[in-house]
Amino acid sequence: GYVANWNSVDGQPGAHCFYVAGDNSTVENNYCTDVNGLGLQIYHSSATPINNTVRYNVFKNTTKTGLLCGYGSGHKCYNNIMVDNSTGLAVRGNSQVYNNTIYSPSGDGIVINDASASVRNNLIDSESGTAVNNAASASDVANNYTGAPGFINAGSDNFNLDTGSGAIDGCVAITGFSEGRYVGSAPDCGALE
Repeated sequence: GYVANWNSVDGQPGAHCFYVAGDNSTVENNYCTDVNGLGLQIYHSSATPINNTVRYNVFKNTTKTGLLCGYGSGHKCYNNIMVDNSTGLAVRGNSQVYNNTIYSPSGDGIVINDASASVRNNLIDSESGTAVNNAASASDVANNYTGAPGFINAGSDNFNLDTGSGAIDGCVAITGFSEGRYVGSAPDCGALE
C-alpha cells in the first residue's frame, strides 16, 4: 500500500481527486475542492481492493459523490468532512464508516449499498435528499446524527460543534475504534471532537 497525505487539489477537471485501486493504503489529511468527479473512490475494474483507510480529509464541491468508501472489503473511512457534493458519502463492501461530517449535499447524505457495511456516529446536515439512505438494509447502521448540528460557522467551513449542540457527546463509543479518541461522557457525532 501507499500513503497519500497533505495534498491540496483544487479544480481538477474531468477526474477524481483520489483513486485508490490497491490494498492497505492510507489517504489522510488531504483537501480536495471544485472537482468534476468524485473526491475519492476506492475501486478497481479487475481486482478487489482490501483494507484501505481514508481519514481526516475534506472533500468539497465535487460534481459526484464526495467519498465512495467501497468496492472490495475491510475499508475504514472515518473523520472526513464532505461539503456541497452531489452525495456526501457512498458505502459499498463491508466498510466501516464512522464519525464523518456531511454538510449540504444536493442529494442524499449517505447511501449504503452493501448489507455488511457498518455506518455509525456520522453527522449529516442535509436539506435535500435522505440523510441516510440504507438502500441495502444494512443492520449495523446506528447513532447517525441528523438533527440541527450547531456548527460554529459552516458558511466559513468551521464544522466544529458550538456549545449547546446536541451532537456533543451525542453518539456512542465503538469498541475497538473509539478508545482514547474522545473527551466527555461519549464521542461527539461527526468528524471533529
